[in-house]
Amino acid sequence: MYLNWSSGFICFRPSPLVLRPCWMVALLGLTGCDLAPDNPFQRSDPQFTVTPLETVFNIDDAGVGDLNGDGRPDLWTTNHSAHQWLALANHDHGFQAGGIDVLALHQEPRIPGIAAMAGEPQCATPGKRLFVEGAQIVLKHNDGSAQGAFSGELHLPWPSRVHSRGNAKWEALACPSDLSCTKGHFRIAQDSELRLDTIPARSDGFPINVTIDPSVPLAEVQLGRLCAAPGQHQLEFALKDRHGLLLADLSGSSGLDLFISRGGARGRLEQVHPGALDELRVWQNGQYREGILETEIKKEGCPGRQVGAVDIDRDGDLDIYQVCGRSEGMNSDSPNRLYIQIERGKFEERGKDWGLALEGAGTFAWVPSPDPENAVKMVWATADSIRVFELEAQRYRETWSSHFDGDAEDPLLVGDLQGKGDFSVARISKKGSTLLELSSSSYKLIPFSELGLPQQSAEGDLVDFNGDGKLDLFLVPQGLFQRQDGNQWTKSNILQIAGRDNLREARSTWFDADQDGDLDLWLTLKDSQLAPRVLRWPLKVLGTNLGAGYTSLSEAIFGPMTWQLHMWQSVFVENQSERPTHAELKILGPPGNSQGIGARITGSGGGLSINTLVGQTDGSRLSQTLNTAYLGVADIKQLNTLSVRFPDGTVVTHQNPDINNLPVFQHPDAVKPVAIQN
Repeated sequence: MYLNWSSGFICFRPSPLVLRPCWMVALLGLTGCDLAPDNPFQRSDPQFTVTPLETVFNIDDAGVGDLNGDGRPDLWTTNHSAHQWLALANHDHGFQAGGIDVLALHQEPRIPGIAAMAGEPQCATPGKRLFVEGAQIVLKHNDGSAQGAFSGELHLPWPSRVHSRGNAKWEALACPSDLSCTKGHFRIAQDSELRLDTIPARSDGFPINVTIDPSVPLAEVQLGRLCAAPGQHQLEFALKDRHGLLLADLSGSSGLDLFISRGGARGRLEQVHPGALDELRVWQNGQYREGILETEIKKEGCPGRQVGAVDIDRDGDLDIYQVCGRSEGMNSDSPNRLYIQIERGKFEERGKDWGLALEGAGTFAWVPSPDPENAVKMVWATADSIRVFELEAQRYRETWSSHFDGDAEDPLLVGDLQGKGDFSVARISKKGSTLLELSSSSYKLIPFSELGLPQQSAEGDLVDFNGDGKLDLFLVPQGLFQRQDGNQWTKSNILQIAGRDNLREARSTWFDADQDGDLDLWLTLKDSQLAPRVLRWPLKVLGTNLGAGYTSLSEAIFGPMTWQLHMWQSVFVENQSERPTHAELKILGPPGNSQGIGARITGSGGGLSINTLVGQTDGSRLSQTLNTAYLGVADIKQLNTLSVRFPDGTVVTHQNPDINNLPVFQHPDAVKPVAIQN
């Protein structure tokens, strides 16, 4: 049995008798008991195997993409100036954490592993340590075998509060400019430490300069999560505050390019780090190398958020659109940027020329026009509106708008949600979700409540769950909803999250992880296992040793919990359908868009129709990395036709293709992809 913290009810189960927190699922006293500390779902289902993955600190976005080009999708997160979690797919269809090290995708290549963690790095031996824990920069000396203090000078262009423990001294020095900063000399004796709290909190993405005194042997210094010795006494590092990822062939090499949209130091990037750039990692010799300078893309202070690829001028080469506005503070009205690929691998910012230098925080989606000859439309959603832009005379103009109370980073889901052949956009919001119909002549907002859908959700994802050709909606926390004939949806009770009353932050993506013909789920939930506040409060007054004993005792009584905010639970949900429901379509696009991003796939067979997009239905919120097209074919024995229309207007069609062995849809100008060596 265990205690329900929300209602005081006792829940019983046949598992060992331990008290554990679970959440109320109905306001009338009905309780929903979670199955296990690492299983977030309301009830078990033999069709799914739930595998807990690592708890991750401070996620911004999460998604799926083939990051090493081996044909198997990998799992990734982006994190606010913190350590990213990246798990590469194994040959046995599992996932192996540590991909950030394998692929050399560290935020600071000069000091791998320096990104912030939730706790102190677990170094194998004591030492003189420099690391980032949460929002604190920590200098610590616990090397009992070494002689002498850990000393040097630290400088960062941001105000901080300095806290000391033991025999640690901080001598403040004058800032070299009018810009407020923190500068001082530190001297830390054995079993002592200094901690710098940035102001405002969690502003740890700016350049941090450290000069270790020459008297300190570098072999005794341990940096970051990897506890590596520095190569020199003078150190400078800047965490990138990564938000959005774009995985696409942007250089025309038919290989992997990873564009990374990084934040803007709370709008002060041009002041504190004027040389900062976004990142472009190019796959080479089994790892990524930095290639942003080759693209000629300039950051110019953009506090980058969402990023996505679109062939906006329909020339066969991908262009990049990037959100730059913030919800509040400095540079909140920073205009979005549109990078046009002017020649292979080189870009020029032309957002204003195209009418897309939109200001403020929001999310965007590209939507095909009902007439395939017309350019794509853009839907732009902010906290107070939803707007549609269409191309007129080589410039996008607002053609429709409506007031909308939501959040600036509400996800936009694009798909043929009504089965009419036209694409709609579902906006998922805690403040009220809605469906935007886009036809050739009109637009219409339909509240979810009119469609048989829950009006408020924390996360959403489109998936043809059973392969019947109808798009379903996976919503957090309510689970899977399936579309019926007409424009109505019914609840399936599949994968409902325990604790419906708690609209927690979440990220979800459906994909065929094990390549067995059905779709699996990668799900992350924020603070879903957080200890109740009444249990967390004593940690503020207990020391390190007493605190560790207290948390261990609490977990022995109440079950496993997390004790720090911004911790995300993650699970992999393997679908074990009795029969294949989906087929993966292989596409080979032109040299500037070898993945065929933005291509539209249409087909028919057995009375059903196929209508989907490549790369535009990614489950991540601020990113675009899943470029695989999954076709629901469970109820189709024979396809009549299957066509791919590339963004440049080229159409490739196959008559009567074998659904069990679909042909490759190859653009006439396509080149063979670069082989990946593993």
